[in-house]
Amino acid sequence: MPTKTKSGARFRLNSITLTEQDYKQIADSHKPKTNIFKNCLKAFLVGASFASLDSVSSSYS
Repeated sequence: MPTKTKSGARFRLNSITLTEQDYKQIADSHKPKTNIFKNCLKAFLVGASFASLDSVSSSYS
């Protein structure tokens, strides 16, 4: 059951009391890391492959 204190919000999970800041630190540590360069490269390669397939298929029609 959450309770408010002067220091901020507190959360009780399985007899462990966490402050909002502690909860955010734990949640951020479990957040998956994104690799923007890798995702952009994948998107480029998928888009290029679709364009190549379209080019090949339109040459046979």
